Amino acid sequence: MVAIIMQMAGLIACGIIWRILRPLELDADYMRKALTGLVYALLLPALVLKVIWAAPLGQESVHIASLAAIGVLFGLSSAWLWFQINKTSPTTTGAMILAAGFPNATYLGLPVLQQSLGEWAGRVAIEYDLFACTPLLLSLGVFVASHYGHNDTG
Repeated sequence: MVAIIMQMAGLIACGIIWRILRPLELDADYMRKALTGLVYALLLPALVLKVIWAAPLGQESVHIASLAAIGVLFGLSSAWLWFQINKTSPTTTGAMILAAGFPNATYLGLPVLQQSLGEWAGRVAIEYDLFACTPLLLSLGVFVASHYGHNDTG
């Protein structure tokens, strides 16, 4: 765990140094966008494919997805109930419901679980996210966002 935090601290330090020194006259925000795009478009999908390709899919995968769905639904409903009782504004309620319901299971969960429990735990994080959290986010999460949000563009 300390190794992961040290790596993150190293990356943050590199970003600060880059912003100060501007090597090759490249703007830090431009580099951040380029690196983020590389991770989202290439590296993360490759990692997910690598882990899922080697993972045996079976009854254990169903259990992981079921527990993930129960956790997400519990977080969503608990937050909804809390913010209904406390009469929070709709936009705040919607944002907090989404934040309470959907975990950062892959981007943060994957390295933390692998470092803490071993390589096998990466499969759990990815199955947790891909088989339950993502489908719920793209259905129920979109519904919550559209219900509580507002569109100022016209």
